[in-house]
Amino acid sequence: MPKARGYRYLVAARDDLSLAAEGRALKKASAHNLARFFWEEIICRYGAIGEVVTDNGSEVKGAFEEL
Repeated sequence: MPKARGYRYLVAARDDLSLAAEGRALKKASAHNLARFFWEEIICRYGAIGEVVTDNGSEVKGAFEEL
């Protein structure tokens, strides 16, 4: 993905039932930034999540420990 104003990463989430998608551009792929995205864009909008499927990257593991 080409850099734009310092944003290098894209985090995306999709609900398998409704196919609703959320995403955010990030300057740094850190656990804190992923946790913030998940909290603000997913949990605060849709409520508690029963199951989350990830790629098990180190940032993702740290993000869910932070939550």
